[in-house]
Amino acid sequence: MKKLCIILALGLLVGCAATTTKTTKGTASKTKIVRIKKILTNIPLFPGLEYDTEHSFVYESGNIKAAVVTLEGEARLKDVVDFYKAKMVEEGWEPVSIFVYENRASMLFDSLDSSCNIEVQSNNSHVTVTIKVGSKSAVGNGK
Repeated sequence: MKKLCIILALGLLVGCAATTTKTTKGTASKTKIVRIKKILTNIPLFPGLEYDTEHSFVYESGNIKAAVVTLEGEARLKDVVDFYKAKMVEEGWEPVSIFVYENRASMLFDSLDSSCNIEVQSNNSHVTVTIKVGSKSAVGNGK
């Protein structure tokens, strides 16, 4: 009976540890999404796509901000490209280069203080959108 109680207690502890890890991971993902949204204030997100927080990161230090954000979901490549071509301009971004080939696209946009590269990979009706954005640095200004 004593062995059964010990086994049940250990099982309960292991189960609690797994639940805590899951909750912590969920909380960490929510925190990361809040940080991402803070940086992507003028970058629209294609409707219906979900954040892939494991393949996203945010860096902030003083005036320097950078992020790599991955989104995934069901959409057509053409719809995603058309969305970003229109919406980025509406948000004040200037298109620098837009390249679409077969099942992928790369779009480069520029603003006064940032650069943004949006890459789209399509596999049938599933798309992965990777947004890379960063503050322009003062490289080459002699300081």
